[in-house]
Amino acid sequence: MGKIAVLGAGNMGSYIASNLAGEHDVAIIDYYQANLDRITKAGIKKVKADLSDSKTVGKEVADFDLVVSALPESFGYSALEAVIKSGKNAVDISFWEQDKARLLKIGLLAKKNNVTAFIDCGIAPGLSNGLVAFFDSLLEGKTRNASIYVGGIPKERGRGFFAPWSIAGLIEEYQRKALCIINGDTERVQALSIIEKINFPHAGELEAAITDGLRTLPANLRRISNMAEFTLRYPGHFHQMKLLGNLGYFSNGAVGVGKDRITAHGLSQMLLKKITEGRAEYEEALSRLGFHDKTCEYDCVKKRISPRKIASDVLSRTWKMAVDDRDILVMRVQADDGRIRYFADVYAEHDGVSSAMALTTGGMAALAARAMLAGKFLAKGVFPLEKVVKEKPELLQYFIDGLQKLGVSYSKYKQEV
Repeated sequence: MGKIAVLGAGNMGSYIASNLAGEHDVAIIDYYQANLDRITKAGIKKVKADLSDSKTVGKEVADFDLVVSALPESFGYSALEAVIKSGKNAVDISFWEQDKARLLKIGLLAKKNNVTAFIDCGIAPGLSNGLVAFFDSLLEGKTRNASIYVGGIPKERGRGFFAPWSIAGLIEEYQRKALCIINGDTERVQALSIIEKINFPHAGELEAAITDGLRTLPANLRRISNMAEFTLRYPGHFHQMKLLGNLGYFSNGAVGVGKDRITAHGLSQMLLKKITEGRAEYEEALSRLGFHDKTCEYDCVKKRISPRKIASDVLSRTWKMAVDDRDILVMRVQADDGRIRYFADVYAEHDGVSSAMALTTGGMAALAARAMLAGKFLAKGVFPLEKVVKEKPELLQYFIDGLQKLGVSYSKYKQEV
C-alpha cells in the first residue's frame, strides 16, 4: 500500500482520490473546505491548504510516496516543480501552459531529483497521445497523417450543452490559436477555423472543430507530416460560438459602456449595433445562451467592462451541469501512412455516480498512479504519454484494460486508405 497525495478536490481530484482509496493510503488537499466536504468516501484524509504557494506544496507532500496533481492550470506548473523538488514521483493532469523552456526546465529538474513524472496524463491529452505513438509504431515510423477527435457532451442530444469544467478555460480554448502540423510545418491556426462533420457509432453525427490540444505531440513525433486535434460537439454549437466571437463577447479588452453598471442584456444590445446583416440570428443565439438576462448587473470600472467576463459568467450559468444530467465522452484517434489507417474509438457514459470525463481523465490518472507505485515504469524524467508508450509499449494495453474495467468502451480498427 502506497501513500498518495491528491492535490485539488475538484471533480477530477475527488474522483481520483475515491478511485484509489482503500487500495492505498490517500489524502486529498485543497484550499476550499466546501470541496473537501463533498468527499464522503471513507478512508480519505482531507487536508486544507493553499496549494498556490509552492512552499506549502513542498511541505504538504513531504510524507507521501506519490503525488497526483489535479490543480488549476494557473498554478499547476509551480506545484509540479515543488513536488519534484521534494523528490516525489508525480502524475499531473493540471494541463499547465507549455513551452520549450518550461518542458526543458521541468525535465532536467526531474532527472536531477531522481523523479518520474507523467504529465498530461488524462484522456486527451493523455491516452490520445499514447495511441498516436502506438499507431506510429505499427506504421513503422512512416506515419503521414494523424488526427485526434475528442469531446465531452451531454448524453441527450436535445439537452443543450453543459460543461462540468471551467467555462473561462473553454472560452480560451475556443479563442486560442491551435498548434498543428501541415505538410511538415508546425503552424498555428485560428481555433474553430476548420469544422467538419463526423459520425460515431454511439453518438451519431457530431461536428469537429480544430482546437489547441496536441500539446507535446508535434515535438516528440516530428516525422508526421500532418497532425491536428479537433473538439467534438453536437451540430450548431460552434456556429453559436462564432456568433458570440463576432459580436466581441470573447474579447478580453475593456469596452466603454457609458454606465457604472450593466446587464448582459444591455451589453448585448450595445454589441448588436455593429451587426448589419442577420441580426435575428444573433438575437436568437443570445436568447438561447442566456445573454438576454436583465437581472444580474455587473460593475463597470470607469464605465468600461470586459465582454469576456460577462460571457464567462452567463455561460457558466447556462451550461451548468444539473444533478440529473448525464454526459458522454467520445474520442477517435487515427493515423495512416497513405496506404494503411489505424484508428481507435473510445466511448464512456456517466455511470450514475461519476461523469464520463471523470471516468476517463480521472481514471487514466489513477491507473498511472498504480503503475508507478507498482514499478511498471522506472525511467527518470518528465514523460507525456507518447513517450511513456515509446518507452514501455505494454503500458498502453494496461491503460486500456484499466479503463475497460471502469466501463469505458475501446475498439481498434485497421483499414486501407
